[in-house]
Amino acid sequence: MYFIGQTHIMHQLQDVLPYLYEDHTKGTNFLLRGPSGWGKTRMSFMICNYLTGGDFEYCLGDRPTFNEEKRVHFIDEIHLIEHAEILYPVMDSGKYVIVLATNDVALLPEALSNRCEYQLIFSDYTLPEMRHMSRQWLQCNIPESHLDYVIESGASNPRIVKGIVSKLNIALIRRPNALLGLTLDQFKDFLKETFGIQDGMDIMCNRYLDVLLALGGIASLQTLSATLHIDSNTVKYYIEPILLFKNRIKISSKGRSLI
Repeated sequence: MYFIGQTHIMHQLQDVLPYLYEDHTKGTNFLLRGPSGWGKTRMSFMICNYLTGGDFEYCLGDRPTFNEEKRVHFIDEIHLIEHAEILYPVMDSGKYVIVLATNDVALLPEALSNRCEYQLIFSDYTLPEMRHMSRQWLQCNIPESHLDYVIESGASNPRIVKGIVSKLNIALIRRPNALLGLTLDQFKDFLKETFGIQDGMDIMCNRYLDVLLALGGIASLQTLSATLHIDSNTVKYYIEPILLFKNRIKISSKGRSLI
């Protein structure tokens, strides 16, 4: 298995996965925890494919299914499950490999998380790791300072950074020389004019800050979502992580407020 970063997780997997692969009578429960976009689903699929070659059961937490003929099961977004107790018998049986992934552990029943022998908690990606990933995605060579600005604009979130890089790749298909010789300031202007990225934030992030300011500098998630006309999950899992990363907002029991 090849995965950039999360070496503490990979060290655990390099022991347990061969053990489970070699002895089909054994089972265990994995819980992958971390922010949205950090690679939990990708790593979960890698675990399942390693053990089965692709012959495993997959479902989402809000539509759980279980096929007793399959040894390995992957349930993504497990925090969406309404009746977690239906899983307890199979998790306790020791016969199955159950892989669960979530970005909202606070919603999980303690009885469910405690049944997971391997709680794989994703840590922050380092700048060298993000550079390594970004270089793999980017179809041209740009200076490190330019690449670091792309990573900053994506709040070091692999999914968001990959989205920015994908847009860059498409733009460069039509304008292959667009980035040649650009200084960092000129590169920032290019991202602003082409994608609306300003001060390392996209249009949605800047709109969020403008709306929060117009609301007096503090508002609830529901109010912001309604005013922005953006669903609360996008606000919570895409926009706010970037603004928290950049120390532009804080979240408390009173709501979201500007810093």
